Amino acid sequence: MKISTQGVISISCLIVIIAIGGLLYYFKQQPEEEKIKIDYLLQIILPVENHVSSSPVEIINTPSTTEVVQVVNDQSCQSSLDCACGTNIETKSCFIGNKEYVDTTRQCPDFCTGIAGNLRLECTNNICQQTSIKPTSTPAATGAKIIKFTVPFTSQAPFGEWSDLRQENACEEVAAIMAMRWVKGTSLSPTEAKSEIIAISDWEEKKYGPYQDTSAEDTVNRIFKTYFKYDRVTVVNNISLKDIISELEQGNLVIVPADGQALGNPFFTPPGPEEHMLVIIGYNYETKRFILNESGTRRGKDYEYDEKVLFEAIRDYPTGNKKPIIGIEKNMIVVRK
Repeated sequence: MKISTQGVISISCLIVIIAIGGLLYYFKQQPEEEKIKIDYLLQIILPVENHVSSSPVEIINTPSTTEVVQVVNDQSCQSSLDCACGTNIETKSCFIGNKEYVDTTRQCPDFCTGIAGNLRLECTNNICQQTSIKPTSTPAATGAKIIKFTVPFTSQAPFGEWSDLRQENACEEVAAIMAMRWVKGTSLSPTEAKSEIIAISDWEEKKYGPYQDTSAEDTVNRIFKTYFKYDRVTVVNNISLKDIISELEQGNLVIVPADGQALGNPFFTPPGPEEHMLVIIGYNYETKRFILNESGTRRGKDYEYDEKVLFEAIRDYPTGNKKPIIGIEKNMIVVRK
C-alpha cells in the first residue's frame, strides 16, 4: 500500500505530538531539580522566542555538570560607608563587599589593609573596591630632611581652665579632635575645641562611666569609631621606633599613649601626667626628633621630642581613673585619611 507524501507528514507530526505530550507528562512527575534540566532541554528542542524559564535561577552548563547559581549582589554600595572587609558571612573566606554580607569580627588583616596598612576601601562605580594608598615615594627615599603634616592644634584647656577636670584629663579626646580635623581638612578654633572637649567627655561619662585615662584601644573604639563614627583608625601593638616613622612616611598620623613624666617637658606642671596621649605629626631626619601637637601645654604646637626620649616614654595604660599600670605596652594609634 502506498502512502502519499502528505500522509507521511501527517504521521510524522502525530508522532512528534505524542512524543512531546509524553515528555510533558514525564516532566510534571519529576522533582524540581530534574524539571530545571528538562526545561533547559525543551528550550533547545522547541526554539520559541522569548521563552521564559519556569525557574528563577541562572543555569550554567559545562560538558559534564549543570550548576545552579544563585546570583547575589554582595559588593554593591552607595558610598564608602557601605563597604567593609572581613569574612563573607556565607563562605567564611576573606571578603570585601557590602557590610551586610561581611562579618567584621573575623578579620583578615593583610588582606583588608595590606601588609603595610596601605589599602583602603572605597565605593567606586557602586562597587566596593580596594584602593592602594601607599605613596610612590617617601621623604627618606627622595632625600627629604623632614616630614610634617598640617594638623590643627589645641591644648587640653584652650582658655587655660585647667581646674576643669574634663579639660585637665582630655589628652585622649583632644588627640582625636585634632586628628579628625586633619582628616576632614578643617580648622579648629579655641571655642570649638573647648565645646567639643566638654561634649565628648560628658558623652563618655554618660555612656561608659569614666572619661579619664582612656587606653589606646578604647580611644579608637569609643571616641573615633563610636563618637566620630570614623573607621579608618587602628591600634598597632608592640611597636618599634621604625614603625612610627614608617607610618608617617606612608602619610598616616600617629597617636601614642605615654608616661608624661618621662618626657621631661619643662612646660608641664611638675611632675607631669603619668597617663598622657600625644599626636605625632612629623619627623626630622637630621635631628632625629619627632614633631608633635603636644596638648599638655599651650606652647605645644609643633613641639619636638628627641626620638629616643619619646619612644622610651611610650606606655599604654588601662581605661579608668588612675588605675594601676602593670607592665609596659608600646602601642600606637594609626589614623588614615
